[in-house]
Amino acid sequence: MVAPAFEGSGTDKIFSMISWTPFAFLPVFIAITASKHLKVNTFVAVFACAAIMNPDWNSMAAQIAEGERIDLFGIALSPTTYTSTVIPPLLLVWLLSYLERFLNRYLKGAMQAVLVPFISAVVMVPFTFLVLGPLSAAGANGIANGYNWLVDVAPVVAAAIIGGVWQVAVIFGIHWGITPVVLANFEQYGYDSFQAFQTAAVIAQVGAALGVFVKTRNKELRGVAGSAAATGVFGITEPTIYGVTLRLKRPFVLACIAGAAGAVVIALFGSRYYAYAGLPGMLTIVNAYSADNPASLIGQIIGCAVAFFGAMILVYVIGFQDPVAKATAEEVVAEAEQQLEESAREAYGAAIAAASSIVVVGSPSPDVCSPCPRSRTRCSRRASWVRGGDRPRRGTRVRPVRRSRDDGGEDQARHRHDLDGGSRAADPYRRRHGEARRRPVRDACVGEHRRHEG
Repeated sequence: MVAPAFEGSGTDKIFSMISWTPFAFLPVFIAITASKHLKVNTFVAVFACAAIMNPDWNSMAAQIAEGERIDLFGIALSPTTYTSTVIPPLLLVWLLSYLERFLNRYLKGAMQAVLVPFISAVVMVPFTFLVLGPLSAAGANGIANGYNWLVDVAPVVAAAIIGGVWQVAVIFGIHWGITPVVLANFEQYGYDSFQAFQTAAVIAQVGAALGVFVKTRNKELRGVAGSAAATGVFGITEPTIYGVTLRLKRPFVLACIAGAAGAVVIALFGSRYYAYAGLPGMLTIVNAYSADNPASLIGQIIGCAVAFFGAMILVYVIGFQDPVAKATAEEVVAEAEQQLEESAREAYGAAIAAASSIVVVGSPSPDVCSPCPRSRTRCSRRASWVRGGDRPRRGTRVRPVRRSRDDGGEDQARHRHDLDGGSRAADPYRRRHGEARRRPVRDACVGEHRRHEG
């Protein structure tokens, strides 16, 4: 061999320590996030969770496990350790929120700043050792024993449940609660089947996201699906669930079905994980390798392929309700310009149609009528434009009257009004002379003579 054996070397130990650090101090991280959500003093929550992880307590728990009795207020303590736990720190911070609000209600001023953190730590840490720790440990052990019994009796049923329901647990944020069960299996048996089934559920979500990426016509959704699938390769499915599959609903259900099918295949091969995976996914499939069980890795690969391609094909074939893409500013402007152009074309066509319906009525006689006795206005020889529906009777003349120099344009306004059918309010002649009704004008000249003779 070119390189020395890696397993057991100092490099192996250092990188193993680095990889386990987030899980060793998981209660501290939970205390930080839970305190912000529950509006608790973060420093007090971190202090209380760090206290139950103290190495001295781990030594005491080891002594209790060996048979030594250690009492707290006369009550025997259980050998429960809190490293890499989830439920005890969550319960601790939750109860701490009520205690802190109660103390803040009665302690004011300088006493509040000093006594509230002190009383909170003195009360919550012993209460966790006496009550919360043993209860959570009993619950985790009960779940582990029940799961292992189901795997022994009906491994296909256990695989279908884990592969189909695991991502639902991720939605509600309770998926980290299974960590003690998994760690207990590794410690007791040296392998674990839960994470083998869990990997199929994770990979199915990635396949569903890629199915959405191929199927959708929405550019924004395609970008989100591609990036979410990339993060899912590393075992992080929250972007895939909340950004793609659960948002569209149907892809999430199809991914759960494909995950259950893949987990069933894994169970049929008897595959197990022989190394703990912090975030099960495509990169942790190799954890199923074992020299004593060569079919484990083969079954894991086939089952994950069924989950991945099954979810992708189901999403592509069955489909989903593709959201309508929001129009960009450039698309809005282009659509407005197109509508404006269409409106202009319609208006132009309407104007052409109206112009084609106009009839030119010429003068039946070239004679010019005699001037009015009271006006120097004379009718012109030019033909006037009238609508086709207002044709004058045969033998009449319809001509515009030129503006007179002494009547201030009243004659022209009146004749234009009578020919165009305008309103009474718009007729300056009627407003001035109080004419009550419109006179039908057959001839411009006749109307002119009547006005002066009347």
